[in-house]
Amino acid sequence: MRAFEVFFCFCVAYLLVITKETDAQFFTKTTNSIPRLGRSDQMPSLLPNLVRRVAKQLHFVIKMVNDNDKDGNGELNAEELMDSPFIQNAVKNELEARELRELPLEKQREKRNQMETKG
Repeated sequence: MRAFEVFFCFCVAYLLVITKETDAQFFTKTTNSIPRLGRSDQMPSLLPNLVRRVAKQLHFVIKMVNDNDKDGNGELNAEELMDSPFIQNAVKNELEARELRELPLEKQREKRNQMETKG
């Protein structure tokens, strides 16, 4: 027998054992036999929470644009964008991370140059 056939037989046997040990009312065809977890109108909707989270984020973005928009056109050019402390910190962190990534490369280059001058 192939592995799939063995697995299929095992699954069928397992289902037979499970159905024999389970109460018969679980498998009845009436809809009232399975208890409801709650009606859809009673369940709390997740949409208001999502809207609140998005609104908080948008409020931050709108406030940042309004605070840094010097010419009043509703858009931020590069100079206005760099006036934001949030953007300044992000750029500073990215430059520091880039320097840290380049340090091992510079050390490798120095070692190669030293090896070439010695050899």
